[in-house]
Amino acid sequence: MAYTWYELAFLIAGALTVLRVGTGFLLSLYSGLRCFVLPKLGLGTNLRRKFGKWAVVTGATDGIGKAYATNLASRGINVVLVSRSQKKLDAVAEEIEAAHQRIKTRVVCADFSERSQSLYDQIALQIEDLDIGILVNNVGVAYDYPDYFHELSPEKMWQLMIVNMASVTLMTRALLPRLILQRRGLIINVSSFSGTRPQPLLAVYSAAKAFADTLTQSLIGEYGHHEGIMIQSVRPLFVATNMTKMKPSFFVPTAKGFARDALGTVGVVDVTTGCMPHSIQSFAADLFPRALFSRMIWTILNRGREKALRRKKRSD
Repeated sequence: MAYTWYELAFLIAGALTVLRVGTGFLLSLYSGLRCFVLPKLGLGTNLRRKFGKWAVVTGATDGIGKAYATNLASRGINVVLVSRSQKKLDAVAEEIEAAHQRIKTRVVCADFSERSQSLYDQIALQIEDLDIGILVNNVGVAYDYPDYFHELSPEKMWQLMIVNMASVTLMTRALLPRLILQRRGLIINVSSFSGTRPQPLLAVYSAAKAFADTLTQSLIGEYGHHEGIMIQSVRPLFVATNMTKMKPSFFVPTAKGFARDALGTVGVVDVTTGCMPHSIQSFAADLFPRALFSRMIWTILNRGREKALRRKKRSD
């Protein structure tokens, strides 16, 4: 059977598309095995041996930050907990030390919504005597509910930008020179899948997380040649935390499970979603054209906005 030139062109295009999708799937499967299966078999990076005795975790009193701190402690690493609530800091520190008898903690009370360089100078001063080898930039703030850009208050916009952008930039700047000098260090910047694609009704949050992810990948290129320095961008989707208010499921892991899997990817990949369920969702999202994906996100988030506004109206 003879094909016309345009039928042949369509066949070739179709075959290339199938090949591209199939190759991408196989590569993702291979990466998933390396990231999420081998570490559970004890073949992951020994973080204490490679990076030292102490880690700093921002936003450490709840959710993903607390889970990172707890998991690092389970690996024999002492933890500096940084957050704005002294009461919560003390409670988490006590909880970690009770669960891990040989682990030490230190708490640093800091409000990352402050627009001041002195905040970061004070944090650095309070930990300058410690052998810091790991920094987890996790602190962040989200929308109260999805909303249109013009309806956000300037105060909320400042909070979203300062907490999500300035913190990751200036904490990295505060500790990176020490890590370079000692030729040993790991920086994990917790960004978000929301920063990889435009998110209508979460515009400022999405843009801020895109900044964090781009900054991290730029630093990977900048410092990848430095001996002993690792930098990683983590892009989670939904995790069951107080911020998301979602119940755990296969695609919505607990913070504890997410942090365990995400730390298993250290030394394997520089950019990760953190866990296999999120990698599956990210792969699926890549199959959609960006315009269609953006429209789908708007539809989903707009429903959430309408529900939130109804709840707000009932409570007023």
